[in-house]
Amino acid sequence: DAAWHVDGSYIPRIYFYDGEHGELLTEIECEGGNAKYKYFHSSEETIVKSMRKALAVVGKRKEQEEAMLTILNVKENSEGQASKEEL
Repeated sequence: DAAWHVDGSYIPRIYFYDGEHGELLTEIECEGGNAKYKYFHSSEETIVKSMRKALAVVGKRKEQEEAMLTILNVKENSEGQASKEEL
């Protein structure tokens, strides 16, 4: 599948995936790694760094969604109260 070949042909690599949104996190690359193989990790340390980045990305998305839901709920509640007051 071409979606899993984002930087070339076969070489062992680690991709991070946001299962809630069904998206490959292509922005999570091996820091300080080979520019040609951005997702190849040669040490545990780079894997852990990338895992932390992935958690931060997914966490930030979740926070943004929760903030949007809060805004929508506040808006819906305020509109509902205005309608009741008009009656």
